[in-house]
Amino acid sequence: MPGPRDYRSGTEKALFALSQGTCYYPGCHRPVIEFAEGVPVVNVHISHIRGAKPNSARYDPNMSDEKRAAYANVVLLCKPHHDLVDRIRPHDYPPETLQKWQSDHDRTGLGALAERNSQKLWIGPTR
Repeated sequence: MPGPRDYRSGTEKALFALSQGTCYYPGCHRPVIEFAEGVPVVNVHISHIRGAKPNSARYDPNMSDEKRAAYANVVLLCKPHHDLVDRIRPHDYPPETLQKWQSDHDRTGLGALAERNSQKLWIGPTR
């Protein structure tokens, strides 16, 4: 049975693409990927807007595990911000705050993707 961390491939890819390469915490510029000895390493956690398990930050018992793992319920946070938001001061970060962070990143990320798609970045062979 799928659980709250069984993210679909598209969910993870959308998070990374729309993040524009940084943590979703406002003003944080930590990259989502860093290179260690030439190897790309994920530098963020997938964090739930509404918690994954009982007793976790912002847990909603009325939510299904499928909805907990859905794109609408997750953001990318670097380790320091993940710890701050989920462990150190979770009451300072209600779901509405994290939803705004996601919305802001989506708007900016979608705008950047649209701009890139409107430019001719690659011209294939003509027939």
